[in-house]
Amino acid sequence: MYLENDEKISDEELFKQPPAEDCPICFLLLPTLDTGRKYYACCGKEICCGCVYAPVYDNQGRIVKRTCPFCRAPMPISDEGVVERFKKRIEADDPIAICNQGRQYASGLDGFKQDYT
Repeated sequence: MYLENDEKISDEELFKQPPAEDCPICFLLLPTLDTGRKYYACCGKEICCGCVYAPVYDNQGRIVKRTCPFCRAPMPISDEGVVERFKKRIEADDPIAICNQGRQYASGLDGFKQDYT
């Protein structure tokens, strides 16, 4: 196989697997399907579905609701709050946030107007 500048690329380099990702909370391998993980725009982390549904405790041992399981930031109440967090992550050149925002524009989710471009 050759690249545009006639540089040959080896089969090993072409077909090597991407590095495996681990959940930053439980350190188990993240599932490959999007249904088994969730992206949080507050901290820019993807977390496995087990950690998404696990209870989040505060420093006193009480269960805290509506917070990020990784950074414990409060969840935004409105769609505008979600959009603002995504804008901050996109300004930080987070590739997952950029991809997710493209998906939101394509399907018209979370307050984004449907736009295929």
